[in-house]
Amino acid sequence: MRHVKGEFQKREINEEFVETVIVMSEFDENQLCVGNRVRIARKNMRMTQQQLADKIHVTKAAISSYEIGRTIPDASILRDLSDALEVSADWLTGRTQIENESFVNSILHDIVLIITKYTKEEQQILLKGMQLLSNKKDR
Repeated sequence: MRHVKGEFQKREINEEFVETVIVMSEFDENQLCVGNRVRIARKNMRMTQQQLADKIHVTKAAISSYEIGRTIPDASILRDLSDALEVSADWLTGRTQIENESFVNSILHDIVLIITKYTKEEQQILLKGMQLLSNKKDR
């Protein structure tokens, strides 16, 4: 609405414009998500922006641009980032909360191998112990 001589004048809202704004705001959130996660993963790997840039063959400015959400990496760069940072592309894009699914799957496989050596009663005791530890950590 626009203020004209003390009265409000109705304006027609262009639905296509509104959809574009909504898509752009979602895109900006995705950019920030990717950028924040790139920064978190890079720092977890104790890498500088320059070291990461060298590793995936882009400029330090490109890494900075991803991290602050100015630009979003294309699919091939995203793949290179996930490889260099040892995290999944799904985690970088916010599709999952698990940074490295293959690592988690490997641990789960090892746990299953260990647990299957115990009787059902011992497995129940182990499960209760793990639940107690989990509850203690959540406090």
